[in-house]
Amino acid sequence: MNKINILKLCQNDFTPIIKQRGIDYYNSNRVKQCEKIGNKFRACVLGNEVYDVVISYDKYSGVSYSCDCPCDFPCKHIYATLLAISNHKYKTIRLKKYIKQRNYSMVNILKKAPADEVKKFVIDSIYNRKFYFNRDNFAKAFTLYLPKNSYWYYYNNLYNDLILNKNLLLEKYFTVIQNYLSINDFAYAFLVIKAIINAIKDSKFVIDDDMINKFLKIGVYLRIIYKKCDSSLKQEIDAWILEVENNKYYDNIYLMDIILSLK
Repeated sequence: MNKINILKLCQNDFTPIIKQRGIDYYNSNRVKQCEKIGNKFRACVLGNEVYDVVISYDKYSGVSYSCDCPCDFPCKHIYATLLAISNHKYKTIRLKKYIKQRNYSMVNILKKAPADEVKKFVIDSIYNRKFYFNRDNFAKAFTLYLPKNSYWYYYNNLYNDLILNKNLLLEKYFTVIQNYLSINDFAYAFLVIKAIINAIKDSKFVIDDDMINKFLKIGVYLRIIYKKCDSSLKQEIDAWILEVENNKYYDNIYLMDIILSLK
């Protein structure tokens, strides 16, 4: 994309007045935090409020852009961002390597599971009129026999989701934690929690109301783990708390609250 002048590709989308206002915004240094992530650019532009601009390029569909300002036409905030991109006034953000989830065969899991557990799963499914192989229900019932994903699977993929501002499906991570808590595998549940917290911190994700509620859940999980785990894991958690303090994770007051509740 560096060889393609995306400003030139969409010049005709903007009126002369909008172009001049965009130039004025750019020259006034109103384009902030312009970042390149893959084929997408994101920027904050200071207007009457702070507006979020997203611009992307695809060789098949060309340039697309959006701004959350009230305008229903290509606006000055977008044009100012295009100028910043054309003048290479942006920071390139590198994503982590995506790691695939470890797949499992339901047939192989059922072969490993004791017959009584398989029987119970089938009976419960019939009783609840849900006798079909839903993978989430299956994973919950046979968590003990599932292959475990690595710390980096959770950390890398969540980090990328946070950077790309995807719709964060943290509930799927919480389901994993809950499943492992249900079989008293506190060490693995803690591994997933560490990956979540580290990804949030390293991606510098802005904490909103929804994320605050998720931190409350994480705090509950950690308190359960710390109370029920053996001395070896408790020492590991204590060492992690020290690492958190030394690396100034306390910049996040919600994490501070979680840590203080464990002490």
